[in-house]
Amino acid sequence: MNVISLRGIKKSYGDKDVLTGMELHVRIKERIGLIGINGAGKTTAANILAGELEPDEGVIESSSDHLNIGYLRQSVEYSSKTFKAIEEAGHDKGFYTFASLMGLRKLKKWNEEDFGHLSGGERIKLALAHVWASSPDLLILDEPTNHLDQEGIEWLIGELQVFPGAVVIISHDRYFLDETVTRIFELEKGEAKAYDGNYSAYHAQKAENRRIEQIAYENQQKDIRRIESQMEQLQNWSEKAHKESTKQGGTIGAKEYHRVKAKKMDIQVKSKRKRLESELRKHKAEKPEEEPQVDFRFLDAGKHGKRIIEVKKLKKHYGEEVLFENSHFYVKRGERFALTGSNGSGKTTLLRILCQEENATDGEVWVSPGVSIGYMSQDVGDLPADKSAIEVIGLHDREEQQRAKLILTHLGLSRDDIIKPMQALSLGQRTKVKLACLLLHGYE
Repeated sequence: MNVISLRGIKKSYGDKDVLTGMELHVRIKERIGLIGINGAGKTTAANILAGELEPDEGVIESSSDHLNIGYLRQSVEYSSKTFKAIEEAGHDKGFYTFASLMGLRKLKKWNEEDFGHLSGGERIKLALAHVWASSPDLLILDEPTNHLDQEGIEWLIGELQVFPGAVVIISHDRYFLDETVTRIFELEKGEAKAYDGNYSAYHAQKAENRRIEQIAYENQQKDIRRIESQMEQLQNWSEKAHKESTKQGGTIGAKEYHRVKAKKMDIQVKSKRKRLESELRKHKAEKPEEEPQVDFRFLDAGKHGKRIIEVKKLKKHYGEEVLFENSHFYVKRGERFALTGSNGSGKTTLLRILCQEENATDGEVWVSPGVSIGYMSQDVGDLPADKSAIEVIGLHDREEQQRAKLILTHLGLSRDDIIKPMQALSLGQRTKVKLACLLLHGYE
């Protein structure tokens, strides 16, 4: 029995067809992974499932008129006011219990200013606590692991294993999908195709399907080349016979023989062409599309060794909460390093201090003169909604614009996406635009 079904769902934005007849059926207690490239329509499908967006066409069937749906949106959609309202409404629904289980134990003492300092992971944890406390029949989770630390991810995996309702998860996190889902729906060209199993099973089946399609396509191409070669040979013989039939000096009998022979050849060519065209109409094997590959690299100035950033006795606190203190480290030119830590430990705050976008409470930060720092934040809401990717990147030289278009293409944006305003792109696509800005500006 299905908890909810989408049948023949169509949804367009302007002249962009996002969903073109999508079918999606969620069974009782089922765990579904909804996947697809950025801009495929995953969040649009989630909004329709949650009843927050009306499709242009199609039918939504629910097992109950009062189906309780818990919908976790992406973290950028939650503001400090949203969280303050959630906290105020959650006193008697187990909200604090779930928040505490995810490491947010001092929530009752927070004010609106505290909510404004939340990291991306803490935002997700609070939103998850709110969703869980509502005791939903159906969970829809849109990129739940984007900003969660490992502890939060493992907690969520454990809770999903015992959750009694159905779950639909939108995610690019292969590990998380492998641990949680039992069926995959892949959104592609506006439609959803189902695969049994987790992400690894889907990936193996997809690769096998592509291999079979490639073999069928190559075999058909061989047949086409063989038949076309036969037609070409018959055509040559026909042309030669036509010449012999009109050759001066030949006997009437010889000319008639070659005329009849040429006519037979022409009939054979037409017959073979008709059979080929008929076969292609009935059983044409399309060439499998190549799996999209993201290709990019940061510019390397070729200089290594010298320190470009040095931090001494760095401290940062908000009120009584100390994020970090007595921190010492340095960064050499050309180094690659990762900054890790649990949600709320101060990773983003530290980066903002290094970029001089926020002041430290105490300590020293030295940045080598002439060094430019490129910073890609978690938030894409700061991109101008009415500008295209090329306009956001801000390059005016024709050659530089061509390079920008090439990088955006390597990151998976189509030619049409590049000229669309930011508001028409998905969050994932806007993130790629921000990444392209870093790749194009030679930061050290």
